[in-house]
Amino acid sequence: LSPAAFTTLFLIFNFNGHITAHLGVGHPWQGYFLLSFFALFILELLEGRRDVVLPIKLAFVLALMHLQGCFHIMLYGLLLVALLAAFNRALWKPCLLTLLFTAVLGAFRFLPPAVEYAGGGYSFISGYRSLWDLFEALVCIKEAGEFKIGGIFGRQGWWEYDLYVGVIGLGFLFWFGLAAPWRKAPEPTARRYRELDYPLLILFIASLSYFWAFVARLPLPLLNSERCSSRFIIMPFVILLVLAVLRLQPSLDRLTRFRHTP
Repeated sequence: LSPAAFTTLFLIFNFNGHITAHLGVGHPWQGYFLLSFFALFILELLEGRRDVVLPIKLAFVLALMHLQGCFHIMLYGLLLVALLAAFNRALWKPCLLTLLFTAVLGAFRFLPPAVEYAGGGYSFISGYRSLWDLFEALVCIKEAGEFKIGGIFGRQGWWEYDLYVGVIGLGFLFWFGLAAPWRKAPEPTARRYRELDYPLLILFIASLSYFWAFVARLPLPLLNSERCSSRFIIMPFVILLVLAVLRLQPSLDRLTRFRHTP
């Protein structure tokens, strides 16, 4: 990445509303920063790397997230890996190895609470009530104690919905992240990593309204621990950000060539 592209990635990744809000209210969200390594290894997987070392690296990153106390983001990573395997037959083996290695590495953290709290879970509250709430989360700055939003199962503070990137940041994510593959004569890089489309879409839908409520009510270990499904949005957000920056780079390269053309 050029300095301009890397700076864009650095600023949005490190200072978006999700991470600043969660850290601000005291959540142990430091494992979020390991998503940079997680995204790197996922892209390497989609680029065709199939050796056993890559699943070990992915599992190691996910286990480190758990050690940081960032259980939720680790779970979103596991879900992404599982969905990649479900929608892409060629990826099932490395994805399965990643899940198995993560279970082995994290067993000493998983098993004690699983035994102690067997059959327990959280009461589901809510995801984003609407796409308008999501839009506000992306472009509006609100005080943590301003008001609580939610639905029929309960309400939570704004920090559970904050995803602030500003109007310019949202425009960047939309144009280079979402619109780039569908534009007329897109850059060759815009069509890469299409295997992520359905997994990211499912995680995005899970962050909305009461879609996850049906899963949260099932006796499924780990999955029934997610009571605030708006948090799911961080995985599609980070991966989309990385893809948007990768798709920005060819435009910057053309601009550089134009400036140096005599």
